[in-house]
Amino acid sequence: MFEPKSTLQRLVDTFGYVPHYIKKASTTADPLERFKLTITALIAPIHLCTSQLKPFNPILGETLQYRFPDGSKMYCEHISHHPPISNLLMEDADKKYTFNGSIEMTASMTSNVKYLVAG
Repeated sequence: MFEPKSTLQRLVDTFGYVPHYIKKASTTADPLERFKLTITALIAPIHLCTSQLKPFNPILGETLQYRFPDGSKMYCEHISHHPPISNLLMEDADKKYTFNGSIEMTASMTSNVKYLVAG
């Protein structure tokens, strides 16, 4: 039922493509190409989010620090349990970009079955 990772580790995995594409975008002069690279950075990890295993919930105040192979750093902290909210900060090693934000995890279970009502 659970995968051997916490939500913070899954967050780092999701942002794994960002350093590659955002660094290219930060050095590109053409605005359209920069836009395409930024969108690619956000769309690239979608396949990682399709796992059906649930990550472990981090403890309130739990932190995670990660250094990507290119030297970029990511810092995460779990700040709320209900609803689960985590803050993040990502910095490029060459100071080309820095961004931060928070992510609120939500889940729901629904059915895609349509019921026919006999009339």
